[in-house]
Amino acid sequence: MKLSLMTFTMALDGLKKILDAPLLTRMIGNSGFHEADIMELEFQVYGEEKLLSELKQNNIHCGCLITNQPFYVQPESVKDGVEKALRLAKIAGAEYLMIVPGDGSEQDQKICERLTRNEIIKIAVEHYQQACIMARQYGIKVIMENTPQAHKPFSAAKDVLDLLNQVPELGLAFDTANFRT
Repeated sequence: MKLSLMTFTMALDGLKKILDAPLLTRMIGNSGFHEADIMELEFQVYGEEKLLSELKQNNIHCGCLITNQPFYVQPESVKDGVEKALRLAKIAGAEYLMIVPGDGSEQDQKICERLTRNEIIKIAVEHYQQACIMARQYGIKVIMENTPQAHKPFSAAKDVLDLLNQVPELGLAFDTANFRT
């Protein structure tokens, strides 16, 4: 089994200037982890070169890069966003790229509320299939996480399995805190 620290909530502290790259990496290391799942946003907030340098200096491996992609709000920009995230994941040495379908914004929610469950899943399938094809050339595995957004059907086992069955190359990071029945 491989354990990794997900820095998801720490990205907000970076935006508030509570954390910087040295402190983030020391916190990860002091927690006993040598691997972290890091948000693409954190590379933007701390600076790509600075964060990569601090990860290396503190012997922390980025196992998974996490990116939010606007599947529903700006679907035409997803391909470029995934390509950018894959390049960063490769530079960071990540084996996985976790793609979060959307951002949970008010606009994202309103669009999804107008769509049916099947339409939401169909859009996600198209984007994940494309991402999996793109990721092959980087040697990176695309994964998703069951997501606890009420306006998207990605937290119940049935819905997640439906999506995974339609995109066999897609992996799953299962978060028990996000699971709904």
